Amino acid sequence: MKSVLRILVLALLCAGAAGAQAQRIDSGSTPPDAALIQGPLPGSPADARPPQPNPPAARGTGALARPLNEGFEQVAVLGGGLYASGWIRQNNSDAPWSIWFRGRADVFNALDGPASSFVVQNWYATNLDHGRMSSWLLTPPVNFTADSVFSFYTRTSEGALQADRVQVRVCNSGDCSDVGTQPDDVGAFGQLVLDINPGEQVGGYPESWTRYTVTAAEGLPTSGSGRIAFRYFLSQDDGVLRGNYIGIDRVVLEQSENAPSPIDLDVTVTRANPADPDACDGAAEIDVAVGDQVNLCYRVTNRTNAPLRYHWLRDDQAGVIFNLREQPLAPGASYQVNRTVTVSQPQTLSATWTARTDPPGYRYDDSQPAAFIDITDGDVVPVDAFAAFPADFDFQLYGERVDRVCVAHYGLISSAKGPWCPGYATHIVAPGAYPQRLPENELTIMGTSLALYWTTFAADGYEIPPGTVFQKTIGEAPKRKYIVEYHQQQVMSGSPAPERGLTAQVILHETSNRVEFQYDNVVFGGVPTLAYGGNASIGLQRYDQAQQYSFRTPSLQHVNRILWTPSDPAIHTRTRTVRIDARTPVLNLDATTVAAAAPAGGQATTVLGIANTGDGRLDWRAGLSAANRHMPATPRPLAAPAADAPFGVRVERDALPPLAVPGAGVPHGGDAALALWGFDIGSGYLVVSDPAAPGYVGNAAIKASFDTRLITGADFLDDDFGTLYAFDTERQELLRYAPIDAASGVTAGEHLVGRVAGLPVGSLASGLKQDPTSGAVYLATANGQASQLWRIDPVTATAWPVGDINDAPGLISLEFDNDGNLYGLDVILNALIAIDKRSGQAQAIGAIGLDTGGLFSALAFDPAADTLYLAAIVQAGGAFPVGSALFALDRQTGAARWVAPIAGLSSNAQFGALAFARRGVVCTQAADIPWLALGASSGTIAAGAPATPLTLTFDASGLVDGVHRANLCIHSNDPLHLRTALPLSFTVGSADRLFADGFDGARP
Repeated sequence: MKSVLRILVLALLCAGAAGAQAQRIDSGSTPPDAALIQGPLPGSPADARPPQPNPPAARGTGALARPLNEGFEQVAVLGGGLYASGWIRQNNSDAPWSIWFRGRADVFNALDGPASSFVVQNWYATNLDHGRMSSWLLTPPVNFTADSVFSFYTRTSEGALQADRVQVRVCNSGDCSDVGTQPDDVGAFGQLVLDINPGEQVGGYPESWTRYTVTAAEGLPTSGSGRIAFRYFLSQDDGVLRGNYIGIDRVVLEQSENAPSPIDLDVTVTRANPADPDACDGAAEIDVAVGDQVNLCYRVTNRTNAPLRYHWLRDDQAGVIFNLREQPLAPGASYQVNRTVTVSQPQTLSATWTARTDPPGYRYDDSQPAAFIDITDGDVVPVDAFAAFPADFDFQLYGERVDRVCVAHYGLISSAKGPWCPGYATHIVAPGAYPQRLPENELTIMGTSLALYWTTFAADGYEIPPGTVFQKTIGEAPKRKYIVEYHQQQVMSGSPAPERGLTAQVILHETSNRVEFQYDNVVFGGVPTLAYGGNASIGLQRYDQAQQYSFRTPSLQHVNRILWTPSDPAIHTRTRTVRIDARTPVLNLDATTVAAAAPAGGQATTVLGIANTGDGRLDWRAGLSAANRHMPATPRPLAAPAADAPFGVRVERDALPPLAVPGAGVPHGGDAALALWGFDIGSGYLVVSDPAAPGYVGNAAIKASFDTRLITGADFLDDDFGTLYAFDTERQELLRYAPIDAASGVTAGEHLVGRVAGLPVGSLASGLKQDPTSGAVYLATANGQASQLWRIDPVTATAWPVGDINDAPGLISLEFDNDGNLYGLDVILNALIAIDKRSGQAQAIGAIGLDTGGLFSALAFDPAADTLYLAAIVQAGGAFPVGSALFALDRQTGAARWVAPIAGLSSNAQFGALAFARRGVVCTQAADIPWLALGASSGTIAAGAPATPLTLTFDASGLVDGVHRANLCIHSNDPLHLRTALPLSFTVGSADRLFADGFDGARP
């Protein structure tokens, strides 16, 4: 069977380390990848109970602010996850790479939210049977008050064979990031407020989710600011093995809003007004209808006597709004941020702003004169090996002790927190590989990496490139300098002359923990753009966070020396709440169909009652949506793309076996559930399945093979569900697959319609979707920088441009809803995009809430269910289970809701195109109903107000005798009835077909 591929749209992303069988590691052996050793001890039973609903006790009453409300939907995400929220992870044991990680639902489920949304530490916190475990998890900075209540849930697996233990410690002064470096160190966290299972007894740790609460009575500080720490702490000095697998979930801090802080924060809310996006004159509470947009204004004021430069903003509902935003804020100055959100439910938001003087980790100074130290008389270091590091050299990187140094290819030096050197994936060290933007996934397992000058060295195959690496320790303790120098390393496409190679060094300063980058030669000849860092990544990375000095820019033209000094910032935080009371309108029509009749040339009139039976304001309008009606009223900001990667595909396919049609167990034709047709571009099969359980297993059938094609667009045209049109982006060919039949034993043949000429070279084309209101067929092209919208004639395979799709660099799928609104999926922005089909003008609706990893993904609209779906492969570290899955997308916010996993042949199925074989009720263009006139086209009905009468006038002038039909759509802000299709029939002719009341059938 052909292996399932991941076809990348952006660039080859994190391949991940290989898995390993969980086992106790003896002293001196090499452990598997700690990120994959995530289970309890072998033999411990799994917990198959479903996730429990959100616990009311941990959600707060609304009367208190919640500076902290963490459900661990994201843990290890590059530049995001816990790091973006301000959490800190550090293991002071002998296995420092084994830090707190995301939970696994096959062990037990999360307390609430997605099944794996909890954080875990386990027995791999140490390598040694006699080792001590001391693994720390620190909260973001918080203020403490007399009424602060800290709570969390924790548990171990059922039937745990070994003891677990967790301590809760606090620090309420200073940066509060120091937990020492040795297993018994506590650093700034000397105050113990809770110790779960201090006797380290088997069975002494709860085996079901149990809530713990800490207040001032247990020692929680009543003033100051700092952090709260979880410490997984176990001792095996007595020779007894300890440590199993513990989870922590729903960590909450509640307190009044009056916690003293040197920064002021005002949070107000008002109705969104596109003409005034910076409005900040709202109140702390607002009453709106579900579906309304509101403008949240956050204004922070610096009341300290020092400038504040780095800022975080998060709330307890949306999570991180931004992190590490650099914005100088002088004493007494204010800074304002506005955010527009679509209201989906009543809620009280607790917004927390954190400001600090220095960045986390290090601050740099590149203004010092050159002071290069010649160490060519030092020891030669083999590349991709551990260098000899002085055992008594007192040095820490990001607060962690350094015991050894890994000198790797291409200007990278690591603190070697894992047993691997270099341990990088092939795409980093392969010839021709380009330096990556920091943080880089494959560096996460290396502890701290120093990107002195990460570039591509000249090499023949995988041989070590020319040049030498030296190391030397100079000076006297405790102020020695440990130096590693890359000397005359030849750079790819540079001059082969030795003196034109890279000569640069890293200097570690004992005791002060300063890091120094020195550059003696960064001009290489050959390609001029390589010089001065033009093809280099320079900076620091610690696990999944980084400080990028420069990336592929000539930043060293006037810089010879970068001094990195550990930051000692002043940190201040403030939390404020805002209340959004969202009322829900309910649309109620007094008829489900309307039938009228009139003699030839005559008229008929009837009245449709539109009522609001909900408690919120009802906005309604009749007729077809405008082409841009689905666009947000105001721009919605999205996270910036993570990398400047090339936009292309990589295809690696095995030979395809002969097409085999599943037999027994596969539903036959006539099963209405088998409506979702998809092109699996990983395996090269056309598959039909039930969207409730999509994929290859049990309820699906393979209907065709397309091994040599890359299908990225598909649709049924004109409700002909016997023929499926498809688009091959590699060959730019329009195809037909027929016969399309879900019955067992029926396969589809492939027919070439023609090659589509004129599409831009170097772009990927996708979409191939028909507008149900006009019959026009569209597709999109994208190249990673920009996207375009095209019309295509399905008969001649001729394409012509509609216009540029603005602000959507990576559009990879299109789809229409029943009203002819056009949507797109951008896999660079990971967002749902609203597109005006007339011009290509676009606007982001919102982030989908999952990382596509730049992989081909596909949209599909189910017209019968009025639901927009997405098939995507979920990457690690997000809020959803990893793997191929089907999602439902909210067309108002873009947010994805997990529906079901997609079963692949051997691993993940990757759909490049999807289409539903179902009919929907399509709204009719107003211009196509000349015989209908409406008394009003829109209106608003307050809660409790009487129904609004809508007069419908039917005019038979110019109509031939017979029955004329159309669908009148009533659009509203009722979240369950955004669109209601009302079938109309107008009989023109003899009087015996007239209906006295104008309605066909009984009213509901």
